[in-house]
Amino acid sequence: MNNSLVTLYAAAALFILQPAQQLMAASITRHDQTASGLSGWRVQDENIKVELNPLYKDQVRAFYLGRGFSEALTERIADACVYQAVIENVSDPAGDTRLEVNLPDWRITSGSGPQALRSKESWIEELTAAGANATATLAFKWATFPTQQYFKLTGDYGWGMILFGKQTTETFNLQLQWYIDGEPVEQRVTGLNCPD
Repeated sequence: MNNSLVTLYAAAALFILQPAQQLMAASITRHDQTASGLSGWRVQDENIKVELNPLYKDQVRAFYLGRGFSEALTERIADACVYQAVIENVSDPAGDTRLEVNLPDWRITSGSGPQALRSKESWIEELTAAGANATATLAFKWATFPTQQYFKLTGDYGWGMILFGKQTTETFNLQLQWYIDGEPVEQRVTGLNCPD
């Protein structure tokens, strides 16, 4: 058998044996939040479920004012297009799928081009330098989604606020990225918005 035929058979075998997560696309659905009247987004495939729900600025203001932030710092946070995120490992319990999410790998695209999400740590530095007290800063740390999160077991989940930053356009798109057993998976969500 010649080398090119052996290579072709090997490539075909690798494709057939490739894990299912590499072959299946995620579904994206938009859902209404009954209490707020806002629309959120759900991204789901056989390994991950991501829910992104926008928060009104007044919801964000009430939360952070109640945690001891000044009005000026609260307004800075509320202007940063805040969403509540819930991310869950929904992989087959019989498997041993490791799911990893790194928020710095996510990209926002809007009129100003692609931009990375600002890290929680960067926000904490700014808020501390601007005079936020230790109690308020701790509340921010615990209320926001971790910069990096591992989900080791089926049903393992995390939640928290994600600050997408002040947007200059009515809607923006979000390029999500997560890792399944170290392999990157990407999904684009379009038409997100920042409610007032």
